[in-house]
Amino acid sequence: MSFASDELYNGYLRRNMPSIVTRVKPTQIMIHLPCLTAHDRENIEAKRESYGNYDSMVVLLDCLKRRGNWPEEFIEALEACEHPTLAAEIRAEYNALRGINSKSFSQVPTVVLGTIG
Repeated sequence: MSFASDELYNGYLRRNMPSIVTRVKPTQIMIHLPCLTAHDRENIEAKRESYGNYDSMVVLLDCLKRRGNWPEEFIEALEACEHPTLAAEIRAEYNALRGINSKSFSQVPTVVLGTIG
């Protein structure tokens, strides 16, 4: 796992898990995550039935973080199940961790260099 994805999981997602779970149900989002195996899905569902949505979302994210490019897949799944605000929040955090400025280039001031003469 890259530094940015590791920090996203261990920092932002774990810190905001209660808010995420109240907005997104694991069974709702996992259908938009084809990278999850049938075994992953069974474990997530079993955890949900036994312990509820919070613990099953932890299992879902644990399964997901083992896959390559999981932050992008998670963000796209959030968008697909109509959680664009949450997806945007997580994307902004992920981009910040990767050092990507979310401002468009048109908003960056330009400097005109002249000749000294």
